[in-house]
Amino acid sequence: AVVDFLKTQWKWEEEMIQAAEPVMLENKIKIPVVKAEDLLILKLRAGSPQDFLDAEELVRVVSIENLDKVHLSKMAKRAKVEKTLVRLLNKSNL
Repeated sequence: AVVDFLKTQWKWEEEMIQAAEPVMLENKIKIPVVKAEDLLILKLRAGSPQDFLDAEELVRVVSIENLDKVHLSKMAKRAKVEKTLVRLLNKSNL
């Protein structure tokens, strides 16, 4: 399993970590995992081509209908990735 660690810089990142759900990893250790909406925002904020591809895959796997659109919109605004989110959703035909 691949695990990314996040060192927070902004209050909105800290809030994502606080809202993370504990998940058991390989039946050995519980780690906090951010919500799908928050992971999507983090990927868009990171901004690399691979992060954008990861965000596309996340939208495909989770399905936009299962995402909290109000939370997604609020966090996109706070992270300053609203335009990128719109581009992602348009590209995904959502």
